[in-house]
Amino acid sequence: MTRKCKSCNGTLDVTKYGKAIGSISDELCSACKKKLDALEGISIQEFIDNLIVAIIVLDQKGSIQTVNEKARSLFNQELFFFKGRTMGKVFECEYAQLPEGCGETVHCSGCAIKTAVTETFTSGNPVFRMGATLKDLKPGEPQKIHYYISTRKRGDAVLLQIEEAG
Repeated sequence: MTRKCKSCNGTLDVTKYGKAIGSISDELCSACKKKLDALEGISIQEFIDNLIVAIIVLDQKGSIQTVNEKARSLFNQELFFFKGRTMGKVFECEYAQLPEGCGETVHCSGCAIKTAVTETFTSGNPVFRMGATLKDLKPGEPQKIHYYISTRKRGDAVLLQIEEAG
C-alpha cells in the first residue's frame, strides 16, 4: 500500500520515514514537514485549513471548536453549523437524539469516535486509523458509511481526522 502525504498528497518513502505512529506530522513528506516547522505561530484554523484531510477540533466536553475546509466540504456545511455541536449531532447519530444526548447513552460505549477522543484526552496518546462505521439516517434506505479516524492531542483540544474508507 502506498502511503501519501496528508498535505500535498505526494508519495511517502516508507523506508525513509519508517512506520507511522499516529501523529499527523508522521504522515507528511519532508518538504511539508519543513513548511510545518515554518508555520510556528499561525492560528490553528490556518494550519488545519491547509490540510487535505478532514479535521475536527474538539474540547474535553466533546464540543466542536472548529473544523477545516475539507470537513466543511465532507459534510457540505458552513463553519457555524459545527461550532459547539457534538459529533453525534453532526453525524446524525440516532443515539444522540435520545434525552441523554451524544456520548451519554448506554449505546455510546461502542462508538469509535467517543473511544478515540476519550483515549487521546485521557492518556495523551494518539489513535491512528481506527475503523468507524456510521449509519446514515437520511431519508430513504439507511446505509452504513465506513471511515478511518485518527486523533492527536494539542493543548486542551483533540484534533480528530476523518478519512473515508475505501
